[in-house]
Amino acid sequence: MSLIEEHFEELQMLWELRLAAARDADYQAEDLRELDERIAAHLDGLVISQEHALPLVIEGLGGGERPVVFAAVLSLLHFQNPVGLQAMWAAFDQVEGEAADGFIDAFGVVSIADYEPALVERLTHESSVVATVAAQILAFAGRLPTDYPRVAELVVDDDEDVRRRGWDIVSMIGR
Repeated sequence: MSLIEEHFEELQMLWELRLAAARDADYQAEDLRELDERIAAHLDGLVISQEHALPLVIEGLGGGERPVVFAAVLSLLHFQNPVGLQAMWAAFDQVEGEAADGFIDAFGVVSIADYEPALVERLTHESSVVATVAAQILAFAGRLPTDYPRVAELVVDDDEDVRRRGWDIVSMIGR
């Protein structure tokens, strides 16, 4: 295994630990800070070697699993590589299943200012999954209009993950 692959896999594993730790009463704030520092260190390793890491990271977009997609999206958001970002948005537009949570997680730990126009554009996407993911990212950042008209559709969608995210959005915007 190459050092790049190790950074990418460690980033995934640490994110899974971080998610579990955030909901575990036995973890203290210091424990979360340590996990965050380790996550940042592995992300830095990928950013430093992004030229060589880009193919692996782009491949991770199709991984389908939450931590893999999280690691891929977070890396690409930090790389700021046009090819990588184009691949990320293409994957976003086809996202489904637990990969959607990977996108939400990654955008939840960065500033979305540069990506807000692309996210707003996806609020009207034909796929309710894509629209919900964009809306949840914007809502978490406090950037979703409280009068977003599609919320009523999302909370009664046939897809249970869309409904769950729809209700998460409602709780964030206070409807």
